[in-house]
Amino acid sequence: MGGYASAIAVAAVAARLRPFWTTVVGIVTAGVVAGIGIVVAGPVYGVVTTHRWEVFLFAWLYDAIIVALGVGLHPVLGRWTTPILTMLFVMLNFTSSGGIFQPAFQPGFFAALNSFWSGAAWLRAAQDLQYFPDASLGRPSLVLALWLAAAVLLCVVVHGLVARRTRIARERAVSAQEEDEVVAA
Repeated sequence: MGGYASAIAVAAVAARLRPFWTTVVGIVTAGVVAGIGIVVAGPVYGVVTTHRWEVFLFAWLYDAIIVALGVGLHPVLGRWTTPILTMLFVMLNFTSSGGIFQPAFQPGFFAALNSFWSGAAWLRAAQDLQYFPDASLGRPSLVLALWLAAAVLLCVVVHGLVARRTRIARERAVSAQEEDEVVAA
C-alpha cells in the first residue's frame, strides 16, 4: 500500500522536477517505504526475523518499480493514475501473489499472473529468505529486474513525449505571437 500511495505523491511532484531529481526522489521514497515496511514487519510484528537487509533490498526494488510506474503513467493518465495503480498493485497483487493460496490453488488467471507479477516475485523472495534461505532467488530477482526495466523505459518514453509536446506547444505559441505582431503592424 505504501508503494502505490507514495507513487501517486511522487508522480504529482515529478511534473515540477527535472528527471534527475525525480529519480532521486523516487529512489529515496522507495527506500523510506521499504524501510518502514521492514521495521513494522521485523521488530514490531516479528514476521521478518532473519535476512532483514535482503528483504529490505527486495522491498526497495519492488517499491521503486511502483513509484517508477506511477511517475511514468501520471502524465498520460492524470487523475486516473490512482485507480489504475490501485487495480494493478493492490487488487491484482493480493489475488495473484500466492500469499494465502499457492498458484496451484488459484483460479487460472491469477495463477498465470503469479508467474510474472511483481508482487508475487517480491513475496516469493521474502518467503524464500525467511523460510528457505538456501532457495535460489534468481527467478524473483529476474522478474523484479524486468519490471524495473519496463517501468524505467515507460518513464523515459513518457518524458520524451511530454518534452516533445511542450516544445511543440512553445513553438506554436511563438508562431502565433509572431503572426499577431505581423497582423498588428
